[in-house]
Amino acid sequence: MDADTLISVKNLKKYFTITRGGGGFGSRQVIPGVDCVSFDIRKGETLGLVGASGSGKTTLGRTMMRLYQPTEGQVYYRGANIFQLKGYQQQLQLCRKMQMVFQNPASSLNPRMTAGSIIQEALIIHKLAQGVERIKRIHELLELVGLSYRAAERFPHEFSNGQKQRVAIARALAVEPEFIIFDEPTASLDVSIQAQILQLFFNLRQELKLTCLFISHDLDVVKLVSQRVAVMYGGKLVELAETRKLFDSPAHHYSKELIAAGGLSYYGNKSTWTQNN
Repeated sequence: MDADTLISVKNLKKYFTITRGGGGFGSRQVIPGVDCVSFDIRKGETLGLVGASGSGKTTLGRTMMRLYQPTEGQVYYRGANIFQLKGYQQQLQLCRKMQMVFQNPASSLNPRMTAGSIIQEALIIHKLAQGVERIKRIHELLELVGLSYRAAERFPHEFSNGQKQRVAIARALAVEPEFIIFDEPTASLDVSIQAQILQLFFNLRQELKLTCLFISHDLDVVKLVSQRVAVMYGGKLVELAETRKLFDSPAHHYSKELIAAGGLSYYGNKSTWTQNN
C-alpha cells in the first residue's frame, strides 16, 4: 500500500438476504448493498461519495466502520485489515482512529443523556481524561464545534437539529480520530443551517488535518468539500476521479446523468468555501 494511503478498500461486498412471501414458503433473495467496491483514501484527503438513494453509499460507510459484517473483501487502515482485528483492545484502538457522524442527529444521540455525558462517554471508554481535565476537555470540544460550554448540561431535545449535529461531531472528535466518515451530515437540516455545518466541516478539517469520506447525494456540496469524487450506482463504484475532472468531463453515463440533473441546493458563499477547500 502506498505510503500516502490511509484507508484502502479492496473488493468489499455486503449482501443482504431477504425473504419474500410467508407461511413457510417464502423465497430467499440476496440483495447486493455493496458489490465488489475498491478505492483508496489518501492521508489528509476528503473523498466525496455520491449516488442516488439506494445506491449503497451508507451501506458502504457502515461496513467500513464494522457496523455491518462484510460478505467479502477487506478494509485496511494503515496497512492493517480491520476485519481481522482480534480482541477488545485492538478493536478499541481502531474505534479511536476511525469515527462516523450519522445523517440524523436526533436518532444518533441518547435522549436520556446530556450533551456533556454523551461526549464524556467516549473519554471514559478510551481513558483519555479524568476529573477536572475531563470536564475541561468536554467544554473545549463543545466550543470547538461552535457551542457554549453551558451546552454540556442540556439534553438533545433542547437543541435544534443543527446544534444536535454539532454535538454529534464533538462526540466523534472526542477520541481524536484520524479518519471520519460523514454520512449525509447536512441532509436533515434547513438550508441556512446546512451552510453553518459545512463551514464547521471546513474549519475542523483544516485545523485538525482530518482524513474524511463525505457521503452525500448533493453534488453542490460534494464539489465544494472533496478533492476526489467516487460515484456509486446499484452497489457498485462506477467512477472515481479528481473533483474538477469528474465534473468537467465525466466518463460514466450515470455520472453524466447526475451532473446534468445538478445539485439539489445552493449553499451560501461558494467562492469562499472553494478557497478553503
